[in-house]
Amino acid sequence: MIEAPSTPMPVACNWPKSVVESIAVQTAELLKYEPRDSMEPLVARLGGKIELLSREDWLAHNHSTITVEGPQDFTIRLMWSDGPLRHRFTIAHELGHYFLHSRQGRIPLHLGRDGSNNRLEWEANWFAAAFLMPEEKFRATAEIYGADPLRLAGQFLVSVEAAKVRLETLKLV
Repeated sequence: MIEAPSTPMPVACNWPKSVVESIAVQTAELLKYEPRDSMEPLVARLGGKIELLSREDWLAHNHSTITVEGPQDFTIRLMWSDGPLRHRFTIAHELGHYFLHSRQGRIPLHLGRDGSNNRLEWEANWFAAAFLMPEEKFRATAEIYGADPLRLAGQFLVSVEAAKVRLETLKLV
């Protein structure tokens, strides 16, 4: 097993969900990211790279999902078997850690998928949901297609589960 690099423990922002979501929407706007855009070129533009790993290689990296060495120097690791929709959410989630918790690389960061459900992970999930499914656009699309998670998932290129959670959190069901 590979030892994780020595980095300070990441600290949650402890901002309200609405603030985290606002930051995600503003970030997407600044980056000229639109729902359904490919995530890989965006990560490359930010100076990051994405590694698709087999389950064995991912386990050998201690379940590492993001390593931030500095500004414009980060790696997001994905299990290739997770599939493209899961990858999109995971990439957006890891970008949440990059922007919120590493302050765009100013704080070194090494995080992995350990199954924990702590504030740090909530914040990254809030960021990812708002980044991929901004509230205003999601509500407008839900008006057209109704509260159908399958159709909404297709419109935003997210999993049905992600669309369901977004519908629930925005109280559209």
